[in-house]
Amino acid sequence: MIRNKYVVLILGLITLVAAVRVGLNYRLTAPGFDETCHVAVAVELVDHHTYALDPVHPPLSRLAMGIPLYFSGARFPDLPPNTPGMGDYNVVGNHILYDDGHFLRKLVVARAVMLPFLALLTLLVFLWTRRELGTLAGLVSAALFTTLPMVLAFSSLAYSDIPAATAQFAALFAICNWLEKPLSWRGTLLLSLVVGAAFLTKFTSILYLFFGGAGMLLCRWLITRKPHGATLERTTWQKHLGVAALTTLMVVWLGYGFSIGHVRETMQLSVNNIPSFQHFPGPVRSFARAVKIRWCLRLHFYADRAVSGY
Repeated sequence: MIRNKYVVLILGLITLVAAVRVGLNYRLTAPGFDETCHVAVAVELVDHHTYALDPVHPPLSRLAMGIPLYFSGARFPDLPPNTPGMGDYNVVGNHILYDDGHFLRKLVVARAVMLPFLALLTLLVFLWTRRELGTLAGLVSAALFTTLPMVLAFSSLAYSDIPAATAQFAALFAICNWLEKPLSWRGTLLLSLVVGAAFLTKFTSILYLFFGGAGMLLCRWLITRKPHGATLERTTWQKHLGVAALTTLMVVWLGYGFSIGHVRETMQLSVNNIPSFQHFPGPVRSFARAVKIRWCLRLHFYADRAVSGY
C-alpha cells in the first residue's frame, strides 16, 4: 500500500508533467480550425451577455474560456453593423484575437483554460481505477492517460472537447456510484448536477450517458440478479429518477440563464444541422441519421410548444 502523501505527490507530478508538455506547444501550434469560433462565442457570452453566434452548442465550456479572456482584455469587436462577416463567428474571432496586437496572449489564455479540466480528468481516472483495482493501478492509469497523444493534443487547444470529456467521465463515474450504493438524496443530487454539467458541455453527452448508464444498469442486474419487482424498491427508484431528471433539466436551464423562446429558431436548428455520422458504417450511418432527424424534430416541436404556451 502506497502512503497517501506519496500518492498525492506522484499524481501531482504526473499532472504537472502533462501540463508542461501541453503548455510548451502553445507557441508552436497555429490556431485550430474551431478555436476562433470558441473564442468569439466565449467573448460574446461574457462581454455582450448574448449567445447568438453559435447557439447550437452548449455554453459551459465557452463560459469557462470567456471569463479569463475578458479579464485579459478581450472584448467583442465594436464594428459597424454592416461590416462584412459580423455574423460569422470565425470573422469575429479573428477580430478579437488580432485587432489589438495581443494575439498570442489571448490565444494562450484561452488554451490555458483546458489545463484545470485536464487535471480534473486525470484525477477522476485515478480515483475510478483505484476504486476498482487499487492505488498502484490508479497511478499507472493516470500516467498512461496523460501520455495519450489525443489527450495532449486536445488539451492544448481552446476547444470544448476536454471539458466535455471531463464532464462526461465524471457523469459516468457518478452513475456508477449511484447504482452501486444504496439510494440517497445526496447521491441523486450530485448525479443530477454532474449530468447537467455534461449536457452543458456537449449535447452528445445525452447519447453517451444514456447508453453508458443503460449498460451499467444491465451489468449490475446481470451480476447481482437482485429482483426489482418489489413495490417499495420500484417506487423508490422512480422517485429518485424523477427528481434526478427534473434537477438535471433545471441545471441545463440555469446554464442558459433561464431563458425562454422558440427552440428551433433561437438555436438556428434545421435538418442540415443534424450530425452526418460519417464515421459509422454505411447502413448504421443512414439509420442513425434518420432516427436522429425524426426524434430531434419531434423534440424541438414539443419544446417550442412548451415554452411558447400553445
